[in-house]
Amino acid sequence: GRSPLLADRTWHCRSTLDVEAMDAAARLLVGTHDVASFRSVGCSASTTTRTLADARVQRVDELVHLEIEGHGFLRHMVRILAGTLREVGLGSRSVDDFATTLAARDRRTAGRTAPPHGLTLLWVRHADGPVAWREDEGEDG
Repeated sequence: GRSPLLADRTWHCRSTLDVEAMDAAARLLVGTHDVASFRSVGCSASTTTRTLADARVQRVDELVHLEIEGHGFLRHMVRILAGTLREVGLGSRSVDDFATTLAARDRRTAGRTAPPHGLTLLWVRHADGPVAWREDEGEDG
């Protein structure tokens, strides 16, 4: 059932998700790609090429975690990725379809934007300074 304690910190999904398929699709993001398909309409970034060091989906008890590590994100990029990966998990989009969406560089080919309440920015690392820890949603997340 749906936990009232997690309602404001998770995106509830009534159907069982295929976490292995979601993880396979997420791993396609690792490396340097033009991620324009996962850019919100209001994004003002001058370039849509981003490098992701890691992207994975895993089940932790009754929750499914999407973890993405990168060198910068477009506005709502992670939320759009989460919505698109959810479609992979539901079986309405295949891993190959996800790859096609990534290559398309067209927002209209991606899934819906996930709600913000399940998103947590874990850390920001600066090349010339210490790691800064935060636990709230980043504007560009």
